[in-house]
Amino acid sequence: MMPGMDTSLSQLLNAAIAERAETPEAVRALIGRMARAADIQPDTVRQILRGEIETPPRHRLSGFAQVLNLRLDDLLSVVDREDADLEAAARAVQQGAGLALAAEDGAAPAWVQLTPGSAMAARDGRFWRLSSPDAVIAAFRAHGADLPVDMEHATQIRGASGEAAPAVGWIKEIVARAAGGASDAGAALWARVEWLDAGRKAVASRAYRYISPAFTWDKATGEVTAIVSAALTNTPALRMAALSRAEKETPMDLSRLAKAADLPETASLPEIEVAVCAMKQMRGRADAPDMAKFAPRADVEQALARAQAAEAALKARDDADLTARIAAAVDGAVEAGKIAPAARGFYVDACRAEGGVEKFAAMVAASPALVAPATPAAKPDGGGGFGALTAEDLAVCAALGIDKADFAKLKGEAA
Repeated sequence: MMPGMDTSLSQLLNAAIAERAETPEAVRALIGRMARAADIQPDTVRQILRGEIETPPRHRLSGFAQVLNLRLDDLLSVVDREDADLEAAARAVQQGAGLALAAEDGAAPAWVQLTPGSAMAARDGRFWRLSSPDAVIAAFRAHGADLPVDMEHATQIRGASGEAAPAVGWIKEIVARAAGGASDAGAALWARVEWLDAGRKAVASRAYRYISPAFTWDKATGEVTAIVSAALTNTPALRMAALSRAEKETPMDLSRLAKAADLPETASLPEIEVAVCAMKQMRGRADAPDMAKFAPRADVEQALARAQAAEAALKARDDADLTARIAAAVDGAVEAGKIAPAARGFYVDACRAEGGVEKFAAMVAASPALVAPATPAAKPDGGGGFGALTAEDLAVCAALGIDKADFAKLKGEAA
């Protein structure tokens, strides 16, 4: 694979990985091999692939070339071309795009530039002024202690939450320098750094190529008031983590928080914290699930079984009621002579349809009698009388030659 004129190192490496790995798992495995070959962590490899570390050392590139089956010369040619753009990057530094570290013969520089000048503009739109570098220098001397140089603003981010944030160097002195080297009130700030081994190696190997200051400033004017630390970074542009933190700790922002928590503007931070915790608890109760809508699975299944049993019982009762209504309607029609006894089964089935009973009753009401109504007989009364015989009963007696009185007596005993 030959790099094009506009191919960056990260693009070249990513293209090689894409050719050799077709799944996320394969990509992770390949990055792991690259990390082992270059003697670095997989996360560092990912930073290089994202372009966050522009120029890894030669021995790192050699490891990448072996794993990806690339020519080391191709990787080095891309790096050399990118290095040729450093002059343009240096010009951008004067416009607030970042402060480059220039290694001296493979060693970390003793003096580093902390600010680009009196106008400090960041790429994300923030802007500060350094109208009085001498005041910042005086603040450093009044502090009476060296300031840490860390990696990626660990002092301001991790250190603020109690995590380890080791220094890789110490700022021993801060001076103001003009372009010609003379001290000037409108000049940039420079720092003399006493590097520790980790910092010296990071800069000399070019694993880190920029430095970014963390500072405090006057919110009303944007004037820088003090340097609090500096960080090695590969994502410059004066994006200091300390800035947002310092802003949140100002009294004005506390008053805003107090008002948001429905407290007096003079409320202290502990009072605000207590109020916020109370609000979170209230919100938690408001957001708590309605226990009437949630239940253990066993309870749900048991309730479902009870519901199904109740539904079956209700259906059986409805069926019994319908059967009784149909029997009463059809038998009544037979007794009235409106339908023949032999057709009883047909009409019983027809009545079971939707609205069948109502339709049957309407038909019976509108139909003339087809046969003579059955003459009801007296019900057994203990005095020898007999219950009424239906037309169907009379037909049975006639067909079988059974005496009506005997049939009525048998029917009464059966009932």
